[in-house]
Amino acid sequence: MVYDGIYKGELTPIVKYGENLYLIPLKKYFSVMYVEPLPGDLKDFGALSAGEVAAGYTQVTDMNMSEFELAQWRVKLLDDITLSIRQKQGVGKYITRNVMEQLEFRTAIYSGSGNMFEIYVYEDEAPWIQATNPTNYDIEKSRIFFEGFRYVLQELTDVPSKSTAVPVWDGDQDQVVR
Repeated sequence: MVYDGIYKGELTPIVKYGENLYLIPLKKYFSVMYVEPLPGDLKDFGALSAGEVAAGYTQVTDMNMSEFELAQWRVKLLDDITLSIRQKQGVGKYITRNVMEQLEFRTAIYSGSGNMFEIYVYEDEAPWIQATNPTNYDIEKSRIFFEGFRYVLQELTDVPSKSTAVPVWDGDQDQVVR
């Protein structure tokens, strides 16, 4: 099984037409029937006062896919915000044993990721996101930009000799893949 990691620099498809995917934790194999780029989309969580946390988590439904489709989304923070992400409303993403990590605009200069991260969405399991203004001043916008690739999949009954593993959320599981 091949897994090269999520962030690779330039945005490229994780697989090509005819290659195979293994979706974790679904424990299912799929053949890729079609790949196409998804144009960029902008989500603005609105103005936030100094230190304000946006009211509740908002599901980014523009990231939802159709049946037997997978999306590879590259998300970029455009403003000085902090994001908390849940992929299923009640389950945190980017968690360790004691902490649910947040994605921060400010720390990108240290991580080298350029304010970007990737997330995979299978069918209609788009993430829930909450924006926070970590600054001591008001901000007029709290925006993220996302773009990526759409994969149309066909489920395989046999285990292929080679596949690329992709961590996705399975709505029927009570766990999150890290």
